[in-house]
Amino acid sequence: MLRGSVATARAGTPVRRLLPRTARAYTGAMFANAPFAARTLVLAACAACVALATAWAARAEVRDIHFVRAGSELGLAQNTITALAQDADGFVWVGTQGGLSRYDGQRFVSFREQPGDANSLQDNFVTALAADAKDGLWIGTRAGYVSRLDLGDGRFHRYPRAGAYTPQVEALLPAGGATWIGTSAGLDRLDPASGRITRILALPAQGGDNGAQGLARDRRGDVWYANRAGLFRVGADARALRIGPALRLSALRIDRAGRMWAGGDGGLYLLRNGDSLQRVWPQADAQAPSRVRAIAEAPDGSLWLSIADAGLRRFDPQTGAARALRQDERDPAGLPEDVVNALMIDRSGLLWVGTQFSGLAIAASRGAPFPWIDLRSPDMAVHGPVASGSVRAIAQGPAGFLWIGTDDGRLLRVDADGTAQDMTGLLASAGFDAASARITGIARTTDGTLWLGTLAGLFELDPRQLSLQAVDVPGFARLALRSLAPARDGGLWLGSERDGLIHFDTHGGAPRQYLLHDGHAADAAQPAVHALLETGDGLLWLGSNHGLEMLDPRSGRHRAFHDQPGQADGLGSDLVRALAKDGKGRLWVGTNAGLVLVAHGADGGLRFASKPLVSATGNTPSAVYSLATDAHGMLWIGTNQGLLRLDPGDGDALTAYGRADGLQDLEFNGGAVARLDDGRLAFGGIRGLNVFDPARVPRDVEQPPRLLAVGIGERAGTDMSIAWNPNRIELPPSAGLLRLRVGALDYLDAERVRYRHRIPGVDAQWIDNGNSPDITYTLLPAGDHVLEVQASNRDGSWNPNSLQVPIHVQAPWWRHPLALLAYALLAAIASLFAWTRWQRHRQREQRFYRELHEREERLKLALWASGEQFWDYDLERRQLLRLQPDEHSDPETPLEIRIDDEHQIHPDDLPQVLDHLREHLRGQTPLFQSEHRVRTAQGWTWVRARGRAVERDADGRVLHIAGTARNITRLRQVDRERQIAAEVLRSMNEAVSVLDRDFRFISINPAFTRMTGYSEAEVIGRGAEILNTSQHEPEFYLAMRKHLAEHGSWSGEMWQIRKDGEEFLCMVEAIAIRDAGGRPQFFVGVISDITHRKRAEQELRYLANFDTLTNLPNRTLLAERLSRAIVRARRQGGRIAVLFLDLDRFKDVNDSLGHAAGDRILRAAALRLQRTIGEQHTVARLGGDEFTVVLENLVGPDDADRSAREIIMAFEAPLQLDDLQEISISPSIGISLYPDHAQVPTDLLKHADTAMYQAKAAGRRTFVRYDEQMDEAVRRRATIASALRKVLDRDELRVVYQPRMSVRDSRIVGVEALLRWTSAEHGEIPPTTFIPLAEETGMILEIGEWVLREACLALKRWRQHGGLEGISMAVNVSALQLSRGDLPAVVERVLAESRLPAERLELELTESVIMAGTDHTTRRLEAFRKLGVSLAVDDFGTGYSSLAYLKRLPITTLKIDKEFVRDITHDPDDAAITTTVIAMAHAMELNVVAEGVESEAQLRFLRDHGCDEIQGYWLSPPLEAQRCLAFLRNWSPAAPGRAQAAP
Repeated sequence: MLRGSVATARAGTPVRRLLPRTARAYTGAMFANAPFAARTLVLAACAACVALATAWAARAEVRDIHFVRAGSELGLAQNTITALAQDADGFVWVGTQGGLSRYDGQRFVSFREQPGDANSLQDNFVTALAADAKDGLWIGTRAGYVSRLDLGDGRFHRYPRAGAYTPQVEALLPAGGATWIGTSAGLDRLDPASGRITRILALPAQGGDNGAQGLARDRRGDVWYANRAGLFRVGADARALRIGPALRLSALRIDRAGRMWAGGDGGLYLLRNGDSLQRVWPQADAQAPSRVRAIAEAPDGSLWLSIADAGLRRFDPQTGAARALRQDERDPAGLPEDVVNALMIDRSGLLWVGTQFSGLAIAASRGAPFPWIDLRSPDMAVHGPVASGSVRAIAQGPAGFLWIGTDDGRLLRVDADGTAQDMTGLLASAGFDAASARITGIARTTDGTLWLGTLAGLFELDPRQLSLQAVDVPGFARLALRSLAPARDGGLWLGSERDGLIHFDTHGGAPRQYLLHDGHAADAAQPAVHALLETGDGLLWLGSNHGLEMLDPRSGRHRAFHDQPGQADGLGSDLVRALAKDGKGRLWVGTNAGLVLVAHGADGGLRFASKPLVSATGNTPSAVYSLATDAHGMLWIGTNQGLLRLDPGDGDALTAYGRADGLQDLEFNGGAVARLDDGRLAFGGIRGLNVFDPARVPRDVEQPPRLLAVGIGERAGTDMSIAWNPNRIELPPSAGLLRLRVGALDYLDAERVRYRHRIPGVDAQWIDNGNSPDITYTLLPAGDHVLEVQASNRDGSWNPNSLQVPIHVQAPWWRHPLALLAYALLAAIASLFAWTRWQRHRQREQRFYRELHEREERLKLALWASGEQFWDYDLERRQLLRLQPDEHSDPETPLEIRIDDEHQIHPDDLPQVLDHLREHLRGQTPLFQSEHRVRTAQGWTWVRARGRAVERDADGRVLHIAGTARNITRLRQVDRERQIAAEVLRSMNEAVSVLDRDFRFISINPAFTRMTGYSEAEVIGRGAEILNTSQHEPEFYLAMRKHLAEHGSWSGEMWQIRKDGEEFLCMVEAIAIRDAGGRPQFFVGVISDITHRKRAEQELRYLANFDTLTNLPNRTLLAERLSRAIVRARRQGGRIAVLFLDLDRFKDVNDSLGHAAGDRILRAAALRLQRTIGEQHTVARLGGDEFTVVLENLVGPDDADRSAREIIMAFEAPLQLDDLQEISISPSIGISLYPDHAQVPTDLLKHADTAMYQAKAAGRRTFVRYDEQMDEAVRRRATIASALRKVLDRDELRVVYQPRMSVRDSRIVGVEALLRWTSAEHGEIPPTTFIPLAEETGMILEIGEWVLREACLALKRWRQHGGLEGISMAVNVSALQLSRGDLPAVVERVLAESRLPAERLELELTESVIMAGTDHTTRRLEAFRKLGVSLAVDDFGTGYSSLAYLKRLPITTLKIDKEFVRDITHDPDDAAITTTVIAMAHAMELNVVAEGVESEAQLRFLRDHGCDEIQGYWLSPPLEAQRCLAFLRNWSPAAPGRAQAAP
């Protein structure tokens, strides 16, 4: 096993205790079963490591008290609560400053003072409450003294106190047949029967706050009274005796053991021996607030104290310890505020807290069953409100400590007292980066070592020594872990993010990888393993994001199970997050879709059965994140909707738990679960940790329901009254509606209680009312009934104890049996008389109706057959009588007769109708005929009316006109539609044809003629086959006609032929028109010519995917093909390569030969590539001279190298252009591989491009395979380039100077200015790195001018010291400075500014710049000579020079490159080259400077061969300006040597 760096804890801050020892009984003692010696040893070691540990106090808090709030939003009279009491029925009464309220767990019912109503509350400001043993509630008020509410009938009885001043009531105690009343003025005794009030103790007057008081009665019957003057006992003689000193007290409580506790300004006191008070809290040296305002005793014997303005204290009488409970605005289930006025613990053990401004807060006094350890970081701005406390991994160490990994990268340790220590410093010291990785799992092996799985690898933690070290898993360089579990052989199972399953030998053996997901290859993408479970039979079950797998480690065989969508017996989801076995040995699987049981089928195979889940919120959980089995075989389930418990012994019954039970949140995290050594369970979620004992989680209590309110009659829904005495409900006969409201008095989670009800004899079965407490019945039959109501607990179990409510429904007087008998006799007599008269009348009517029926039948048959209606118009009365059959009826339906007094004719048609009527009345026409619109129920209807005069008076005037009318609206509409359709067909651009059932043309439109060339006369009667073409087989047309006839429609593309023989592509849409029998009668075809559109689409498709110059795929098609290649490679486990090619020096060729020749070169290069690679691979052009090759089905990386080598060899032969011209050109190739280098197309192309530039840098005409260091170099280059832009502003550049010496007389003749850069971010950056970047970015222009000015100014300053007038300054000039800008003008300006003689300035240019040979360069060099500036050729011999051209240039100096000088003493070639250069320069009358002289031997060689000057470290390294000045001033030609190099 290879191990990395070891981190050991060092000094830090002392830890902070988060939970007092006394709270263990309520939260569950963490790690309680750890041996005492071991725990003592560990605690001692931790104390000793305060100076050694890097652990610091983490913000952790155990929250085991979960409050549910109730206030004015539920109907509370007012949110300032002053008193609390519980009556015999379990209702809680709340006194406020705005009235009295009763709470039933669902809503409040409030009572207030009603002026003028003596049966109402006497004062709204309630100050005290107490329930007596006779169904009464005593109410003390601020100004109305006391009242008693009779809980049997809801009536208030007032007890006024005589006198002008009514003191404020502070405490009440009904006891011994009397009511004791503590007031601001003293203690009173009230006799309820007589109303007599007796003052027992008078208190001295005091201004301001009189303070709360307390009353209690001991077992002997004595009354105890606590007030601002102290504690008093009132015996049987009604005398008050003070006990102890005059303490200011405000609360009093006698516990179950008979001990008396008093609370006041000084704290909590205990009565000793009946005659003295001893303060038991706080301790004498405590500085915390201690004024006790109220005391309540919990069932476990602990005392709850209300501390003035300081929240609550939970006091343990056995140990004397008190735990503080204060307001926490971050916790919605915490104490709502610190000002608590009233406290009460009811008979079920619930703690009731009455606050000053926030209403009621209710909690279980024993604590929530699921204590919550809040691990959220105090720096919420850094970690976020949820992520900082989100627990991702849990494990228990050998000493009992709990080790926790959070989602924000923290490692925490929690001890037995709930103290959390932040051990994240260990991770940082071991090289763990919490910002980019996190702990995903923690496992403990048998030797006690803890192993941490993270997204950055595996770590080993020694919890005893508090040391952490990174562990290298051989063969897995970048191992990202998702889960881990101890193996039975002592090793570890590692579930990884992408490397499948690994068995890790903790003793140093080689790891073994198991391929998952149907046995894909090792280099294929492996699924992420989220859950691991090794069972007793040696099998290992794995849950991943690809389903469930079963592995036999001994044989290596495995089976994979995946979800089958649509199958009921599937996994439901392939994302498996949790695995566990229950007490029956059954395997349960938690998936992203729920819980699944794995069972063996009859055939031996595995079956999956989904288990429906429930939640405390009513929302069905959709995901199971964690599973654990407790010591009793119960299965605990962490979901996204809370925590569930599955009981295998109770038919897999489920119990849901929510926030009201103390859960940290409804959502838990995957894998964050652990079973502790003492049997407790730890579940981690998004807001912390729940650690609980499953055996102590109580079963839900079944509460029998109670009748709360009753509503009768019409206003039952809005006006319901309290059911004070629910013995029997009387329902009067006039009340048809009965509404009742019930409740189970669940004060913590009433929404989870369900109700059902029934009335035997009325309801056949139970009626499930869901969560609604309201029950409604209507029209109950008269008589006696019994309503039965049952309620469930929060688990959904029904309480067999039903609420039974008797109901008596009174019968009305008119339903009395005697009344019903009289009704029957009168009805019989009246019926006999009526029947006799009816018989005679019926015989007469029958004859008349027979005759009338015959005539009506004849008229009806005529009208029905013609579809018309008969009308008769009375001109005198202006009434229109109409007889018409229903249009949907048959001849047997009676006629409909209508008389219209207002027969409305459309205003536009009325003049025409009147004209026709006048003409007929005057005798000008024999008949009245008209087509017009009349008003009907359907709107304006067109009718055709015909009639004639049928009756005249004696003078011949027409009295009646009769006739028939027909509705012609449909006929006119059909005619209009026919005209529109004909016009549409004539104007359509699509060809439309109508064919008969034999597919012969019977009609065409003009567009058909334009499209096919056939006129209507040429095609009518001919078959549609005249348009058929040889592009389709005859079977095609037969199949099309068959499909059209059978299905009624056909659409598609087909080729047709015009009359002139030209074929065209068209879109055909045809439908069949069927007759009444459903057989095809006609066929209508619509033809659109799409020939041109298809051709345009093909051209656009080609242009979108292919390069028009080379006919190769372009970037778009390349991305598509590369994506498909990656999918195939991933599916098959293969490898692909991307080759990025760039033609070397193509720009030079393109510029010299022209763009036309460049295009021909690109086409020839594309053809050469295609022939070399072959058709099985993809060759694409990205643009310019860049090509890309995609190679598939590679065996290994060497295949890509071989292909690249073949491409380079193929380009060895010249390219043949169209004009028989030959061009030689070579490519540079970059290679990237899938999946080695990238997983997506864009990254593969980017990496190949990066590698191609490396090939260019390596000298071109080669290939380079991508390496990650290339990206690092590119990123560093980009970073430096970015910093370079600010270098002048930050003043990070400096100039150093290296002296030059004359060889002849050892005299310093000049210096060379050299540029240096010291970056604040990157340190010292060599010139070879940043000078090329400056030239690329153009910054060299500004930097070069700055260097020139700095060098000249430095020489100017040196010259001012005297004796240095003969020193020259050499400054390097780049090619960019010479080609861009006006460098001669810059030099002239700098010389003028520095007043430096021009002959003292020498500009050094590289050989390649001078030899560029452009006119522009020549002119610039001549300009320098005219200024008097010297010119030197730097690094001579490293480039290529034309001696003839060099001779013509105004050059004064040649500088021999140090590469030739370095080996001149032992390399004959370098010696010969140097000797030749010196001789040649002297022949051209040029000065010669040798660079890089570092030894005496090199100097002697150069002196012997006539070199003029030297420069190098033998003489001096580059020096800062001041040191260089000192060097020049101290130099002595008489004694040269290295001793002077560093003055």
